[in-house]
Amino acid sequence: MFHVYTNLGEYLSFSQSSIASLLLYKSCNEKRKIDKQTVDGFWHEVPRDIMDLIKRRLNLTDCIRSSIVCKSWRSLLMQKDVRPAPQLPWLLLPHGPQCKHLSFYSLTDGKPRNLKLPKSAQGGRYCGSAKGWLIISEETRLDPKIFLFNPISGAKLQLPSLTTIPSFGEFLDSLPDEYTGSAFMNRVELSSPDTSDCTIAAIFDTWRILAFCKPEDKSWIIFQGRVDDAAENSSFYRDILFSGGTLYALPWSTTSGGVGAAYTVGLENREVTLKVLPALGINDPEFFEVNEDHTDNRIFVEIFISFSLVESTNGELLIIRKFRDPFPSMDANQNQRPDPYRISTFQVYKLDPNNGCMTRLRSLGGQVIFLTDNGSSVLQATDFNGFQGNCIYFAADQPHFCFVADHPPLVCRESGVFYLDDGKFEQSFPSVNLPTHSQMTWFTPNPW
Repeated sequence: MFHVYTNLGEYLSFSQSSIASLLLYKSCNEKRKIDKQTVDGFWHEVPRDIMDLIKRRLNLTDCIRSSIVCKSWRSLLMQKDVRPAPQLPWLLLPHGPQCKHLSFYSLTDGKPRNLKLPKSAQGGRYCGSAKGWLIISEETRLDPKIFLFNPISGAKLQLPSLTTIPSFGEFLDSLPDEYTGSAFMNRVELSSPDTSDCTIAAIFDTWRILAFCKPEDKSWIIFQGRVDDAAENSSFYRDILFSGGTLYALPWSTTSGGVGAAYTVGLENREVTLKVLPALGINDPEFFEVNEDHTDNRIFVEIFISFSLVESTNGELLIIRKFRDPFPSMDANQNQRPDPYRISTFQVYKLDPNNGCMTRLRSLGGQVIFLTDNGSSVLQATDFNGFQGNCIYFAADQPHFCFVADHPPLVCRESGVFYLDDGKFEQSFPSVNLPTHSQMTWFTPNPW
């Protein structure tokens, strides 16, 4: 553990703006006035209550920097019962298939950071995040290994094999040769960052199967209720979210409506409360408009693309609707090329989980949403200097693969900030140009 934090401290480097660095600076200036024994006593005898006060004012980066000062500080600062100040998420940047380090974009200083990976975590595909953990797939076609990986602590936990889900074999038979079996996994969510006492939920098989496990279980427990229990004609789940000990599942349907349903899912030594929300329609007329139609190009305006489910800072369920302007076209042989698209707008709704009623929010107040398809969070802008509320930091990087025959993926690599008050966009993140299988995701570091 010490080795991990030392490497991290080296690449983060010390900043004299942190409280710990100020203490170090002060000590160096006073060194001539006090003897070495007194200095040693000062470092090793900081009272626990004083260190807790310091820790509450440090962000995680400064907390880790300070923990490498000495063993005593590390012991106090790495206690789980006192959390540091709120932490801005890092944006995991796309990576190559055999990467030996991860690159994160830090909003705190506007710079990318590199984190060297242990050998056990090298060469995998990173396909999302949840509660301070990254989801890794070690790519093979027939039996990809799925792990949870904490890049701060170095902890790595294997999840059950995808072969324990009955439809995996059929899915592989229909999968194009260029894809691996990890495409079977669509979304992973954790009930808690503490993997010693958490439940893992995941969506599989092109969003049709909901399954559960605990860390290091040998098999997935398939939810036996049908997704269309919640709404007629519903075909798949779009998103899942643990909130207040309950897992909320958001279905897609050809039409909106239906009545939500509650279930109890039994796992070994525990039960999970699952609430399937009323379905949201993907074919509602308000979501689709053809603006122009030409011989070789069709231009669409504000076509609905997806829903995301997030929890506000006061525990409310929010649904984010994302819209796009796609530009489908044909090549010289009249084959459809991969569809690039531009994010055109976002809409935010507050959801009543009891009756499924949605209320459009024109303002988030002081809240900031950090949104990707594989990891999102909501924070208060007032907790961070220089941040404006009522906006969405998004990274629409994931290709939206369609497994219909001869249909290419929809490709987008837009990222930036969307402001709800005026509907404007700001491109705030570095551009990248890597293979479409790599993804970006928001990741909130957690050393515990």
